[in-house]
Amino acid sequence: MDCLVGSANGMLKSINLVENTFKNMSVVSSLVPKRDEITTLCWSDEEQTELLSAQLDRQLKLFDSLTGNYSTLFNAHGGEGPIKGVQVVEDGNIATAVQSGLVTIWGTEGTSKLQYEAGNDLLRMRVCPTRRNYFATGGKENPLKLWDINTPDTPTFTSKNVPPNWLQLRVPIWINDLRFLNNSENVVTCTGAHQIHVYDPRSGQRRPVQELLWQEEPLTAMSTCANDKHVVAGNTRGEMALFDLRNKARMVHKFKGFAGALRSIDAHPTAPYVASCGIDRFVRVHNINTKELVKKIYCKARMNCILMRRQLSLLTTVKEEKPDRRRKKKSAEEDEGDDSHRSDSDEDKDAIWEDMGVVAEKSAAAKKIKRKVKSPPVDDDEDDDDDVIIVEPKRNK
Repeated sequence: MDCLVGSANGMLKSINLVENTFKNMSVVSSLVPKRDEITTLCWSDEEQTELLSAQLDRQLKLFDSLTGNYSTLFNAHGGEGPIKGVQVVEDGNIATAVQSGLVTIWGTEGTSKLQYEAGNDLLRMRVCPTRRNYFATGGKENPLKLWDINTPDTPTFTSKNVPPNWLQLRVPIWINDLRFLNNSENVVTCTGAHQIHVYDPRSGQRRPVQELLWQEEPLTAMSTCANDKHVVAGNTRGEMALFDLRNKARMVHKFKGFAGALRSIDAHPTAPYVASCGIDRFVRVHNINTKELVKKIYCKARMNCILMRRQLSLLTTVKEEKPDRRRKKKSAEEDEGDDSHRSDSDEDKDAIWEDMGVVAEKSAAAKKIKRKVKSPPVDDDEDDDDDVIIVEPKRNK
């Protein structure tokens, strides 16, 4: 199992990248798409063997990849709208955020411990990977907010909108996805106004410290990758690109092969691979450095979210190929060494055999001798009247 995908019909799918296959983890006959649609996924342990999924009816389920068991935990009641984010916070508790803005901290048995009001039209909630008591929220006309579980009354940071554009028109706030940058508390967001923003809460500046506009379509998903200063983002047109956030933010290159809006992107934390899915029913894996489409798997359903494991079978395959190449190289060097240590007598024998002619070649060359034909003499004199013809008399025998 390399990736796990949540689909719009409620099916949880396991992806094997080496075999180019997928496996359904749910029973197809028992699914009701309007009730069981998977809206978000997250890992529930550091080993990435257990997975939390949230359904459209707010049922939280736990999938165990070791046993293949997919069981229901509890219903995340309260607030309105679907669950837009589910994360595991400190002490093994579970945090959920619904579209109406209610963020709830649940115990493992399903009891509510803390609640936050993060604002209406909430579209995304994520927990900081390095600080499990620290999470971020954002949405449509809902600015970026950073929260500390230990101080639930007010957010520790609230962003401020960017200045009006060159027409002096207000730029809408529309955060579709957000990520904590690796090894820091900085947050990067992608918006429906085709913007990429980087926020630094420690700088004392509420507006983004970096801003990048890309294309004209809304950006729907993004992910951090192995490089701390790089992110991958995609839009509703089916375009995905790698962006460099150092100094002045810029696009590095685009990835090809898409046909439809992207719903979710997840990159490997150490290897140069990124997985993406969308409404075209394909899971694609690209090499971040070379832009190469490594894998493309048809999954028969529209997908909403994807997660990539740290232990990829692609990495295992590459490691197995490297020793084979080293063995071949070593054997070739040994053969060259054997040739260099040959005795002088062997070299003399080789020279004698090379000097000897081949009888078959000479006989073949003799057969190819062409018969010479004498060409008639050419008369260079242009005056034919002055030519004299001499006839010799025949001699009698």
